[in-house]
Amino acid sequence: MGKFVHIQLKPEPKTSYVDYKPGGPKHCFNCLHYIREENGCDGPKMMKLSERPKLENGHVKVHPVGLCKFWEVD
Repeated sequence: MGKFVHIQLKPEPKTSYVDYKPGGPKHCFNCLHYIREENGCDGPKMMKLSERPKLENGHVKVHPVGLCKFWEVD
């Protein structure tokens, strides 16, 4: 079985989130809402609309090189 079989490449319907977005500067790891210590997203729209697994604190579990349509930077 391949190394990246678990990676979600089909965009999530309400957020357009994918686990891996090739190319470009936009990724979860450099988004304003990404929390590195937990690989989580505290973006209010992601927390409300995403169907992805949630962490105990309510944040959405994301992949560092993932991307959704709510990406933000300072």
